[in-house]
Amino acid sequence: ELASIETGRQTEQTTMAQDEQWAWLGLLKWSLAYTDGTADGAPPRMSEEDKAFLQNVMKDGIINEQDRMKTILTEVTETMSKWRQELKVEDGDEHRVIELLQELRDCVEQIDFARSFAAMKGPDFLLGCVQEREHVPTTIRILCLGV
Repeated sequence: ELASIETGRQTEQTTMAQDEQWAWLGLLKWSLAYTDGTADGAPPRMSEEDKAFLQNVMKDGIINEQDRMKTILTEVTETMSKWRQELKVEDGDEHRVIELLQELRDCVEQIDFARSFAAMKGPDFLLGCVQEREHVPTTIRILCLGV
C-alpha cells in the first residue's frame, strides 16, 4: 500500500512540477515582452496593474518552507490527538498524515530546512510519534522514522 501511495505521489509531483515549469515560462515570456536587453535606451515603465500582477505571481510562487513545516506539524499533531481521544484511525486521516509526512521529508532533505526543523524540535515530535504504539498506525510510525 505504501508503494502505491509513493507512486501516486511521484506522479502528482511530476504533474505539479510540469505545471510550475509552464507558470515560470509564462512569467519569463511576459517579462521579456517588456525588454530583452537588445533595444537601446531605458525599458518602458510598468503600469501599476502590471506591477501588482508581478507581485502577486511572486508572492504565490514562493512558499515559506519553515511556515509549511510548522503547518504540517500542527496538522499531524491535531490528527494524532484525535486518534488518541477516539481510539480509532480513519483511512482518510491516515492517508492525509502519510502525505504530510512525505512532504515534510521532502522539505528537510534540504540542509537549511533540516536545521530549522531541528530547531523547532521536530525530531523530538517524530520520535514521540514512533513511541505511540497504541494510537499511531505502524505505517505512520515508519514514515516518522524516515523523516
